Amino acid sequence: MRPAVEEFACDERIEVDIGKTPYARFDLNDYSIPHHHVRRTVVVLATLDTVRVLDGAEVVATHARSWDRGQQVEDKEHIQNLTDEKSLARK
Repeated sequence: MRPAVEEFACDERIEVDIGKTPYARFDLNDYSIPHHHVRRTVVVLATLDTVRVLDGAEVVATHARSWDRGQQVEDKEHIQNLTDEKSLARK
């Protein structure tokens, strides 16, 4: 009798340079991050279902993975916080 084969987690990991816009590009899609993490290098960890964005040891964003191409996957809170800060800056 053969021993059972155990499955193990194996995330895809890449480093991503964030420019002026608060999005991390992964697998031909853009995933939103909080705006105060722009102009940094972050780490994207992806499973078959989830994309996580880390700045150092801190998870700054978690999204459902999109298998489409050219999509902007956004967290409403990320966008709202950016909009609020821009409104305050104009005043």
